[in-house]
Amino acid sequence: MYRVTEYAGPAPVVNTEVVEARRPFEVHDESRAGPPPGGEILSGSVQNRQFFWDLTTGGAVQFGLMRSPGIETHDVSLGILRDAARRGRVRELGRLSLLGRSCTRFSYFQFRPAPLSPPTRREHVDPCVTDDGILLREDWMAVGKLARVREAVEVDTAPRFDDSRFFIGRTPEAGAAASAFASQQAVQEGKAPNGTVLRSRLPAGFTVDRRATVAGSGSGGGRPHTAYVESYLHDSEAAILEQGSVSGTDPPWLTDQGQKVPAGRFGQGRLLMFVDEVELRAWNPAEGPAGRVEFVRIDAPSADLAVYLLRTLSPHRP
Repeated sequence: MYRVTEYAGPAPVVNTEVVEARRPFEVHDESRAGPPPGGEILSGSVQNRQFFWDLTTGGAVQFGLMRSPGIETHDVSLGILRDAARRGRVRELGRLSLLGRSCTRFSYFQFRPAPLSPPTRREHVDPCVTDDGILLREDWMAVGKLARVREAVEVDTAPRFDDSRFFIGRTPEAGAAASAFASQQAVQEGKAPNGTVLRSRLPAGFTVDRRATVAGSGSGGGRPHTAYVESYLHDSEAAILEQGSVSGTDPPWLTDQGQKVPAGRFGQGRLLMFVDEVELRAWNPAEGPAGRVEFVRIDAPSADLAVYLLRTLSPHRP
């Protein structure tokens, strides 16, 4: 349970956020009016392995839809933040004790959708994360002023959840809102393309979790494209491999973000680090202006795993 204080207006506004998670897929997140424990539910979301629901005022379901294989709502990752600090993408600021728990403080420029980058004096986000990946406090500085503080007031690391809390066994109903969002990303569960696909040699303990063909409209800054997506699971860790091709000269994302890395069978590779995952993008540039760009994108809980999955790719029949 978090106390969330916004300082953007003439007076501070305090609300409550309650996050219930059963890693790696299941999350129930509610924003409640007023200070902890909060009152009326203002908004929220629920996700499980296959589906995502948006909650509106009072906690009612506004819409639900099938989502792409992988993780929709991520935890913060202490390992990735430390790796990013070693690479100069964030600053590590030392340890604190909050609610009787020790956490490590970091500072970086801004939150998603941009990848991690060094903070500036006037713009930065400063999280404090425990060794088991729980965010205890997060300060947002904007234009040189404190804009938002999210601080834990209650933590339970051994909760008892009923499956219904994460809508397990529930299927989304059709509706206008669901159709609008589904048009931005249509998921065909279990469908694989004809011909061959690229697959990685999975590390010990990892197994294939889901397979799907996903058609994206390009909302959020990307280009429209269709991709084949597989997710891999080991305990509470998940990795995702997306692959496909798109017409033109560039892949369906910006080509100058992140750090250049060797890309194996691909001509170009970029490693991007976020607060919750590493994203490795690789592609073969098109031959000529009317060609097609082959691409893969790997989301993983560490840079080492992402690089390994890219390096061990080989063709297979679906």
